[in-house]
Amino acid sequence: MRRRANKMKRSQDISVLLLGSRGREVSAGTGEFYCPACGDMRPYKRKRIGRYFTVYFIPVFQIEKLAEWLQCEVCQKVFPIEVLQHAPPPNPQRILEEVKKDLTAGMSVQQTQIKLRNSGLRPDLMYKVIEVVIGDQRVTCPNCKHEFLAGAVFCGNCGTKLS
Repeated sequence: MRRRANKMKRSQDISVLLLGSRGREVSAGTGEFYCPACGDMRPYKRKRIGRYFTVYFIPVFQIEKLAEWLQCEVCQKVFPIEVLQHAPPPNPQRILEEVKKDLTAGMSVQQTQIKLRNSGLRPDLMYKVIEVVIGDQRVTCPNCKHEFLAGAVFCGNCGTKLS
């Protein structure tokens, strides 16, 4: 009876050594994202920790996903996966060039404001950008009161000739 109990105990001890589970960190990919800490586009490593079924301490397959995150390769800070959904803030120089191009092409100040608002630019910044580009070089449509960059000949809104 005692021999049988010892044999069963040894059998259980061996099975514990043969089979088990453990946590394991794995690399789950790379890419580029806007790093909030660096304030610029940076490369990242996507990492994951999971619990793996093991045989002889060798991970065979994942049993459970425990955590997942991104790590900036430049500053080494860690961020949740959701940071990939955040768009980088707009580039001020690119915005100025685009507004200047739109106003030069005949878009009204009011239409430009709508475009900037729809792109997510804050209203206070929107007015400053337009002011920097157009300054006091404005002409107003006598019919619909839309404002244009000086030099515009016709109102793009109602078609009235501008003086």
